[in-house]
Amino acid sequence: MDIIGLLAEDLAQMELAKRLTVASLTLLVYDWASNIHLEAVYVWGTPWTYGRFLYHLNRICPLIFLGTSLPGIFFYFNRHPPPLNPLPVWGLVLLFHPSPHPSVRTKFLFCRQVVYLFAYGCSISTDIITGVLVLRCWALYSSRYVGDYGALLHASPNHDVFLRMLSIGLICTTTCTLVIANQIMKQTLFLPQLFRGILTGCTVIPPTSMWMALIPTTIFESTLFILTLWKLGTIKKHYGSTLLSRRLTEELTKSYSGIAYFAARVALIIFACIGGSIKTIQIATNASGIVIAVSSVVCSRISFSLYQLNEEQKCDLTTLDLTSNCESCCRPEFVIPMTSIPSSKSDVHACVKSVCTLNDLRADIIT
Repeated sequence: MDIIGLLAEDLAQMELAKRLTVASLTLLVYDWASNIHLEAVYVWGTPWTYGRFLYHLNRICPLIFLGTSLPGIFFYFNRHPPPLNPLPVWGLVLLFHPSPHPSVRTKFLFCRQVVYLFAYGCSISTDIITGVLVLRCWALYSSRYVGDYGALLHASPNHDVFLRMLSIGLICTTTCTLVIANQIMKQTLFLPQLFRGILTGCTVIPPTSMWMALIPTTIFESTLFILTLWKLGTIKKHYGSTLLSRRLTEELTKSYSGIAYFAARVALIIFACIGGSIKTIQIATNASGIVIAVSSVVCSRISFSLYQLNEEQKCDLTTLDLTSNCESCCRPEFVIPMTSIPSSKSDVHACVKSVCTLNDLRADIIT
């Protein structure tokens, strides 16, 4: 295919990417505005924790990186003659035709800065959202088992070990993603604009292997998803329906969260991985930011769900049936890592103290 045909195909993809970018930013802003009351209740004024830190990054980073891509998507047409064009290198045209000979490579500092910021930023945003999913999996596996009156029957001995394993997995995933993204950037070509009177900026020719940057995240998040489903099945088999399992298996239309949100995130990553390997939708998939935007919304809802679950669990422990038998029931209680970063020792100490107080109160009522 000649250069004119390739350019026509790429410009058609740029138009699609433009519409998807507008939809992505609109979705992010709408989600932020519609949930500002929940943010005020659960986030503002609370101590800085791992959960809150990831929540803010998940909110801010996608907006910054999508905003970075706007000029290249919206201003690739030269609407003024070259002498009057105030931003001659702002627009970016992504062409996926075979790379030219290395002798024609040209350095464009501004183009490089924009492309590098968007590429590395999207990689980091993807792994920030993965960190939110780690919180959910951690909440499931860091369970402790309590009786009707909050009596600690036994705590999960692998609480800290599992948290370290998840953290190491997240760090390795982020490192692999950045290393692959760096290799992709080294293979990306920045050329002079081929049609200066028509198009602005420079021509960016990324390699066709862009989808490989999503492989580490796809593997890690699929593993988290499998671990979540397996743990939910184990809890339901031994303890029946619990507060966390009910919340995780809620329908998508009910409240926040649900396992469907988790599945949607994994499906989005797989879609981006596949879409990045298909020539006809490569630009629309990678330049629009639609996957980052939808994933950010999904994970903000997961964050709010964990905050709400933490409050519901506190209310559940303080609402006691003093007439029932203490040993008649055993249920899992979950460490929700949103308002604090709990440790096993501190959890046990707090629970034992609570048990003593509740038992004293029950004895006073009976006598």
